Amino acid sequence: MLNMRREMGRSCSAPFGSRAALTSTASQQALAERGDCPELQQADSAFVAQDPGLALRKSYTERWAQRAPSFCGQPPPNPGASLEDWYAWSLAARSEQPSDPP
Repeated sequence: MLNMRREMGRSCSAPFGSRAALTSTASQQALAERGDCPELQQADSAFVAQDPGLALRKSYTERWAQRAPSFCGQPPPNPGASLEDWYAWSLAARSEQPSDPP
């Protein structure tokens, strides 16, 4: 935990790209402490690839990305809309904003 705090402290004074790299490193370390590692991810991928049902399944991220275009140029969903609708709308709204200032 102390090492993670040191990294976070260093990241505050680092340029943005370095901060993202340090945060990613800290996240990877936290996952590794919980047993997640590249070998486990590869084993999971191999398991999914050999199972026809899992291999054909689309990830949530893929589903939301496919739904986002239908929300382009639209107002926000109604307050009672599903979280999936809100997330797809937020992806569409974010993609419509210019990425670089004029």
